[in-house]
Amino acid sequence: LELQARWQADGIAIERLAGMAHGITLDTHGRLQPSGTWPLQLQGTLGLPAPEAAPWSLALKLNGELQKTLQLEADSSGYLPGRLTGTVQPLADNVPADLQLVADGFKAAASLPDTLRLNDLKLTARGDLAAGYALVGQAKLPGEGGPVDLNLEGRVDAKGARIAALRLQAAPEQRVALAGQIDWQQGLAADATLDWRDFPWRRLYPMA
Repeated sequence: LELQARWQADGIAIERLAGMAHGITLDTHGRLQPSGTWPLQLQGTLGLPAPEAAPWSLALKLNGELQKTLQLEADSSGYLPGRLTGTVQPLADNVPADLQLVADGFKAAASLPDTLRLNDLKLTARGDLAAGYALVGQAKLPGEGGPVDLNLEGRVDAKGARIAALRLQAAPEQRVALAGQIDWQQGLAADATLDWRDFPWRRLYPMA
């Protein structure tokens, strides 16, 4: 971690706050007022690891009060083109947050067919580390012969994720839904149930 700053009469000018760990890089600058609720403005870039060594960076802005709530805006480019907005309370117990990600045309791996591209993706996360963050998401997969709706409801915390429903719907009577939980405390363990009714798999993955 590297910090270059000037403490002035009207606050701290952060000339550079940068760091690197586990494939994550940070390079920011801004201003902090160390009084009251500690108003903060911070902007810069956050680099994230992605599959197949693909580039992935966030151009981020943080504004607000460090001891209360910060407003977050981030434009994501590279592996996941999209926009992340919301609020976070970094110094409050269990880090409450309310975040929304919107993206279009996202494909998890370059080798996947275009029928598995996520269009009109919206994902929200609300909660804290103690109770977990509730996830709600929806997207459309292009498919062959018409789009397929995707919906997600679940909750994630430091121990794992609980999926209330991950549903793909091609038509009222054509669906597949997954429910269960994933535990990553010691290795990776999963337990799930599948509800499948006449779902046209080849519309999403056109292979035998």
